[in-house]
Amino acid sequence: MSTDRENLEHFSCIGHSVSRVDALDKVLGRALYSEDISFPNMLYGRVLRAGIPHAIIEEIDTSAAKAMKGVACVLTAKDIPGINRYGIAFQDQYALAVDRVRYVGEPVALVASETDEIAMEAVESIRVKYQELPVITNPHQALAEGAPLIHEKGNLLLHSKVRKGDVDSGFSRADVTVENTYRTHTVDHAYMETESGIGRIDEHGNIVIWSANQCPFRDRRQVAGVLGIRENKIRVIRATTGGAFGGKDDITVEIHIGLLVQATGRPVRLVLDRQESFLSQTKRHAIEIWTRWGATKDGKLCSMEGKVYGDKGPYAGLGAFVIKKCGIHLSGPYYIPNIKVDSYSVYTNNLFGSAMRGFGVAQAAIAHESQMDELAERLAIDPLEFRLMNALDQGLSTPTGQVFYEGVGIKATLEKIKEVRLKDSSLRDNLEKGTKTKRKGIGIGSMFYGLGYGFSRQDIGAATIEICEDGSVILRSGEVDYGQGSDTIFCQIVAEELGIRYDDIQIVTADTFTTPNAGPTSASRVTYVTGNAVLQASRAIKETFRSVAENLLGEKDLVFVDQEIHSELHPDKKMSFKKLAWECHNRGLQMVQTAWYDNTTNDVDTETGQGDAYSAFAYASQLAEVEVDTETGRVDVLRIVSATDAGKAINPSNVEGQIEGGAVMGIGYGLTEEIKVQQGSLKTRSLGEYMIPTSMDIPRIDPHIVEVPVSRGPYGAKGVGEPALIPTTPAVLNAIADAVGVRVTELPANLENLHRLIREKGEGPK
Repeated sequence: MSTDRENLEHFSCIGHSVSRVDALDKVLGRALYSEDISFPNMLYGRVLRAGIPHAIIEEIDTSAAKAMKGVACVLTAKDIPGINRYGIAFQDQYALAVDRVRYVGEPVALVASETDEIAMEAVESIRVKYQELPVITNPHQALAEGAPLIHEKGNLLLHSKVRKGDVDSGFSRADVTVENTYRTHTVDHAYMETESGIGRIDEHGNIVIWSANQCPFRDRRQVAGVLGIRENKIRVIRATTGGAFGGKDDITVEIHIGLLVQATGRPVRLVLDRQESFLSQTKRHAIEIWTRWGATKDGKLCSMEGKVYGDKGPYAGLGAFVIKKCGIHLSGPYYIPNIKVDSYSVYTNNLFGSAMRGFGVAQAAIAHESQMDELAERLAIDPLEFRLMNALDQGLSTPTGQVFYEGVGIKATLEKIKEVRLKDSSLRDNLEKGTKTKRKGIGIGSMFYGLGYGFSRQDIGAATIEICEDGSVILRSGEVDYGQGSDTIFCQIVAEELGIRYDDIQIVTADTFTTPNAGPTSASRVTYVTGNAVLQASRAIKETFRSVAENLLGEKDLVFVDQEIHSELHPDKKMSFKKLAWECHNRGLQMVQTAWYDNTTNDVDTETGQGDAYSAFAYASQLAEVEVDTETGRVDVLRIVSATDAGKAINPSNVEGQIEGGAVMGIGYGLTEEIKVQQGSLKTRSLGEYMIPTSMDIPRIDPHIVEVPVSRGPYGAKGVGEPALIPTTPAVLNAIADAVGVRVTELPANLENLHRLIREKGEGPK
């Protein structure tokens, strides 16, 4: 690892690669996933899915299922006691279909039985009579005049705009223009643990649900509404989670478990198999992007415009925000004075699109980085230098007119890539291109990413710190660590502020009865937002301790370090943290502090898209080296060099892990992964068909941590989860273009598609 970091000698825990708090339990198999939890007298749940993409329900016959021995209950929409509507921002989704199904994964009925085998048999025995309706398969068809309506309010969920400067005037000054249409595809999160959970009624009559989720508090609200009970009678606990990447941000199994537990009074487990997960759960949006860019002959971007069409599938989820964010980020991390973008989030009968790592920016980056390379080629400017010439900087406005005077790290990431390229002969401009049929190329990809939710969506982190009498600490937060390492980061912040050992902290997270609501784990917000709440709570309790220590030691210049408090001027005047904790308890002082950190921003103007959309941005650049077989279209990614602006790397090894995992996911997104849908029906049924990268596909990955701190982040830190992924796919696509001279504008760049492009260009062997 190469790290461009400030001198961190004054930090005892921040900036150090401590072991993760969950590592030992996971390595030893002690971590309990929801499927590991069981209770006596437990039932097994199953869901009947529609299996067809669009139809009116004429009749549901559950008599055979109800008559089966071992079946405890069968539920349809008429059995729901509360409101049969839910959703994160738009309540347009049904717990169980009422009169219509809108996609193949639509839930129609629920079964709870004594065994999973009986549950499956009971589901198969339910007969549903459908009147099939026309299937809407793409946004253009959905928006066409006279198109069948998927929802009564129409097929357009949201039209968002960005208007900056005068686009026509800008293009009139352009010496070079590049215009393209890019089409991204539907992909799955492909986490190793499918959606799962278990629920029961506790001794107080509360419904308790353990599940793999990203926000137990948001899930609680939605479960309570459908069940028709108060939120304080629902307890949602995040079990150890085997991956999420946005796919467990929406409700998965929680409402169905709650309904079955409520109906039977018994514990119920519900686990989706892989095919059902593919069929019914949320996906990364397929997006069509048309865009035109203009630049002057001296290499300055002067104008860009674009249209974004997002295939939402049947329900909103978080899709409106995904497509809006895509449009806002379509110009990339570059200063362009004139911008016009229209983004449309559109209902179809395809699979359900919602949050996935990258949240619309992953798709936008494919377009803006391809455009940058084509413009650089037309202008005969090195692609990396072209990016440096146009990169955002302090005092320059973003697409929404927002101006930052700190923390703008895109140039620093590009300079790091440039430094690596100059030092490494294999990455210089005279890169050996390989043989006639094995062509090598390098490509650059850059990105910026608005941290947190933006658009006036509530974005609040929370944490509670309790000091025990012996000086040990309990940290509580409603945030979810599903593998990204936030629990470890939080403990490091507390240890740093209080000057105690990292091992002296016990963390409790993601339980709606015992932890404060910290919002979802998404949008690269956790370290930045909830990390600030942890920092504020730590500092609040530290001030209580400081006042007592000043009184006992008779000194004002006190520091908390190495498990003790001492005077900087008189180091011999000191006391242990443990003793100080005891003294504070004896004095009856408040030993618990809760803090909230509000990262909520204003929404942008609906007509112009102008406004301060985000409190900060993260930045990253990557270089990809590839080898393309012109006979087969196979692409081998040989190396990824990544420069990620972490603001401040609280745990460098954790940042490295994010970079490496993000790069692998980006390679899969660009080259192999694809959920195939035909006329609304799923054609990809297994991981074997889906083709995520294996260990044999992972290249050399060189992670470089760049630190351009932002004052609002804890110790200057920013989020890195999405920035680690976003530049990879465009860097790989640009490297393919460098190797064989063909530009992939429709993903994935798999063997078949790339082989066809090479043949069409006449680059392959005759």
